Amino acid sequence: MAGIAVAHVNGRTLVRLVGEIDLASAPRLDEALQLLDGPLTVDCSQLDFIDAAGLGVLAKASQEHEGVVILRNASPFLRKLVRVAGLETGLRVDGCERETDLSHYARNGRMGRTRGCMTTSSTNAS
Repeated sequence: MAGIAVAHVNGRTLVRLVGEIDLASAPRLDEALQLLDGPLTVDCSQLDFIDAAGLGVLAKASQEHEGVVILRNASPFLRKLVRVAGLETGLRVDGCERETDLSHYARNGRMGRTRGCMTTSSTNAS
């Protein structure tokens, strides 16, 4: 199940994605994004999962919205998908400049379901 919320902030359209964007929900996202004008920022902080169909919708939106869609609070999984798919020109990941160690999430059973900008830190035990 996917949720889509839209607001206008500082001259940009902010789209918040909630839940999962997959083959079943991608057409609904596509329809919603086609109704919007101007530059787009997509908040991914509550996005649990996205597949190739959802990524394709975002890539298409970048072509229709001034050549770039900004992805805020993208999970390490989404950042890697964008990079591997070669979509970095049209989908600009913002808000999480530091790469996260993906093995941390795999160990904790959270791969593909991370929320927001999650970073790992190490502490030294005495």
